[in-house]
Amino acid sequence: MTERVKYEEGMELNSKGNRRGMQAKKGGRYTENSHMWAPMNVRKAQALAMLEKGSTYREISLATGLSHTTLARVKKGDHTIPRHIIDALRNVEDAKYTWLHHQLLDSIDEGVIDKASLLQRVTAAGILFDKRELKAGRATQRIEVGRSDEELQEEIERLRSEVIEVKVEG
Repeated sequence: MTERVKYEEGMELNSKGNRRGMQAKKGGRYTENSHMWAPMNVRKAQALAMLEKGSTYREISLATGLSHTTLARVKKGDHTIPRHIIDALRNVEDAKYTWLHHQLLDSIDEGVIDKASLLQRVTAAGILFDKRELKAGRATQRIEVGRSDEELQEEIERLRSEVIEVKVEG
């Protein structure tokens, strides 16, 4: 085991001068990198979630304390992360978004709406309309097709008959 040497700001270095994996206690409390005390599987699951969102290695490393090499292995799939940990982290994140959503909605009153510009009001109304339709299971986008429903139905029937003929011959 290598000898530990204290470094400024509570950072621990080994005898070779390399940074240790965890921050030392400082004044009885962990330093700003206390996330490093989280289990490795949890930190890897956080890293995987951040990778899926498109975060950079630097951002992920700062948030989780994982090295770039470990992040590359997580991205490559060399580290197996228990599914229940990933699901739990996503559920926590969903709960945070839900809470934030409610906080934002509760902060909007008539005075806030009155202060908004016309563009902001119209944009908000359009977004809210789309979200309402989506939540109700209705289309939020309509695409016109150049053929009538009858023409499309005839095309579907023709293609089905061709598929049936191929199955019978084959």
